[in-house]
Amino acid sequence: MNHRKLLLAAFAALVLSGAAWYGWQLVTAPQYDSSKTVSYSFVLRNASNRVLEHAEFRTYLPVRQTAAQACCERVEVSQPYTLESDDLGNQVLRFGFDHMPPYGVKLIRVTAQLRMNSQPNKFWRFLPDRYLQPEPLIESDHPAVQAAAANLLAGEPAQTLRGIYDWVVNNVRDIGYVRDERGALYALQQRQGDCTENAYLFTALARANSVPARAVAGYVLDDNGLLQAAAYHEWAEFDDGGIWRIADPQKRNYDGRYSSYVAMRLVDNRPDATFKFSRYQFNGEGLEVDME
Repeated sequence: MNHRKLLLAAFAALVLSGAAWYGWQLVTAPQYDSSKTVSYSFVLRNASNRVLEHAEFRTYLPVRQTAAQACCERVEVSQPYTLESDDLGNQVLRFGFDHMPPYGVKLIRVTAQLRMNSQPNKFWRFLPDRYLQPEPLIESDHPAVQAAAANLLAGEPAQTLRGIYDWVVNNVRDIGYVRDERGALYALQQRQGDCTENAYLFTALARANSVPARAVAGYVLDDNGLLQAAAYHEWAEFDDGGIWRIADPQKRNYDGRYSSYVAMRLVDNRPDATFKFSRYQFNGEGLEVDME
């Protein structure tokens, strides 16, 4: 074997060892059978009668890669930005504005063309151990959650997961949007919550039964369209042998409608998470923001 081949072999071994360390398992190239264009916009206002020396604003670009989504074929943003990301595939657009005049207004509009698929792809397993651990608001290690999970344990993982989904659907009352996140334990004990509590409880019960699961935030729309604040939604996904499948108790969707779900954020509530805000985040004295 010549020197060049030795170098190539060493590089391949390094890539494979790194992939194994991160929990990646390449299976096949992902497939997509459609595309979807989404737009969303924000109005930033200096509500004071003074010059705002510096304002910062951050919002999500759709998640780089999920089982049925890839971002992006095309992105158009109306203001200069920098792109930030984390190891889960979350992407954040960061904007900075200097010397905003009194009562000044900035408009930010984002248009993204996504590749979508009607069925989830199987092409990697990503950090599965992370999605087995408890975290704030997903209290899979709490005795009450553990006991409920044990009662739902069935002979096969597929039966267990369907049983968890059915139990959440039938036992957690939807009380509409609640601003403050209350978590899985609250939903279990109070038997109520919004989409977030439904997603967190499913995730916690799945993790307590040793199935990797995660909460995802975004929007559900069948066609191209405008993303609006009131339509913001959270659902759960579980790992089925390298395929992330949807479980959305609030919308009564189990393992279906994949091309309708636009993922904006893979939820990470750990204290050291890179991004812990929901739709957007801003800083600046007197700054007000509305999502249109």
